[in-house]
Amino acid sequence: MRLRYEYPGSIPGATFSDYSPTTAAGQVIPIPNDNLKKSSIKFYWADSANNRQVTVAFSGSSGASGPLKANFNVIQPDCSFTTTVGEIKFDIASPPDFVHLTWKVNTDNNGIVWNGNVSLPSSYGFSEGSWAFFQIITYVLNQWNDGGTPPSCKKLTAGSITVLDKTVPYDNDVPPDHGIYTTESGIHTSGDSPTVGTVSPVIQANATQWFSTYLMFKPAGDNSCWVSLLRVDWWWKFCASLNSGKWKLYIPTTAGDDVKTPNPGAATSVADSHQPEWTNNISNFDEVGGPCAPPCSP
Repeated sequence: MRLRYEYPGSIPGATFSDYSPTTAAGQVIPIPNDNLKKSSIKFYWADSANNRQVTVAFSGSSGASGPLKANFNVIQPDCSFTTTVGEIKFDIASPPDFVHLTWKVNTDNNGIVWNGNVSLPSSYGFSEGSWAFFQIITYVLNQWNDGGTPPSCKKLTAGSITVLDKTVPYDNDVPPDHGIYTTESGIHTSGDSPTVGTVSPVIQANATQWFSTYLMFKPAGDNSCWVSLLRVDWWWKFCASLNSGKWKLYIPTTAGDDVKTPNPGAATSVADSHQPEWTNNISNFDEVGGPCAPPCSP
């Protein structure tokens, strides 16, 4: 008797067929509908649940048919992701060379600090995997006004697309980790300190930047894929202007729909089983001519 198997129209849970992020692009590939009619299928779950039931319909050349059912317990690692945010400051040079998000005490540390930890419960079935931070930029608009009559103005923006923040995984660590950590290895700390230049002949600099940082996990095994566990959204915005030879920094908190209080700020981490996606890299964008930014205001 020849058997023919067919999966149902959908498989319960958040599923995907592949996720192979690179510095150029990151895309979650769904399960093609045609694959649900094949005798074998490879897929991944991005979320966890107990007693997740998958049903397969079979039919034989003799006319026999019926459903086959199997239950799966999809287990998520134990994880934590906390952040601490610093302040928006000029650098220590006089006149300043840039504005950056930095730590409250000095200008040598990250402006946002991430503390992450991933461990596997005993019921996982194996004792090791990898985890990392991924970071995407969901909005960026930097503007510079130069002196002169008329003034010369530049901007840097990725438009309406989401872009990767340079490397994947996010690498702001020292060797040998390079941003990839082993589960069961305790808390690891990383972070970011974005900067915007104010070097002469710039007389005004504006920036609005929004980020999403993910705590990602990859089980051991040659065919495993990265999945998302937790996400933190964070932002900063400023306007800096040169008046009578002195720089002044404005940090808006309520002006405009794209500003939240506090500024800078980071939300509490939230569970997110959807992996980050992007179509370009922030490194591919350069300053171009653009409209002058409006004057700074409190």
